[in-house]
Amino acid sequence: MSPGPAAVGHTLVVPKSHYGDFFDLPGPPLASLMQAVSTVGAALRAVLRPDGMNVISSAGAAATQTVFHVHVHLVPRWHGDGFGGIWPASGPTVSGDVAVRLRRELRTREP
Repeated sequence: MSPGPAAVGHTLVVPKSHYGDFFDLPGPPLASLMQAVSTVGAALRAVLRPDGMNVISSAGAAATQTVFHVHVHLVPRWHGDGFGGIWPASGPTVSGDVAVRLRRELRTREP
């Protein structure tokens, strides 16, 4: 676990009800969480005037989740802040096979 905030203004938005991660949230609590993230993020932007902001919610240990209660990090960012990127310099290209399988799965979830 990180020893403290990643940047000035680093803020967590945490729902009161327990859900293990972002994917466990049903519709209404998910909508409430995202509204709170938007409200708090807008306030951070007004107060700190960052150049940008990362909005992060990790799901699962492989994604660096260490607290297994859903929460969203708002991390204000400034050019040259030394934070570094959040993506690797290079990575795999999405294959057509994955895209086809994903589209098929999404069709099964349509209302």
